[in-house]
Amino acid sequence: MTRRLNFAPTRKVDKRIERLDLVTVTEVAELHDVSRTRVQQLIDDGRLPAVQVGRQWIMRRAVAEALSVGSDGALSVDDAAVAAAE
Repeated sequence: MTRRLNFAPTRKVDKRIERLDLVTVTEVAELHDVSRTRVQQLIDDGRLPAVQVGRQWIMRRAVAEALSVGSDGALSVDDAAVAAAE
């Protein structure tokens, strides 16, 4: 599910994100060694649950870790693993 919140991220929000064990699109891309664009595509397609806070998209770390990279280097979503992580 994709939701949009109407406030810009601040340092205070960034600290809350860390405490809640959330990650940004950039962090997910770095974790799986894929482009930010690919992660964003999965969010836009509704396959990766994320929330937009200002200009940043965030998601639970457990959801990000449920993603897998195939032998061809493509990032894919295991829907059952993502649902279990939510």
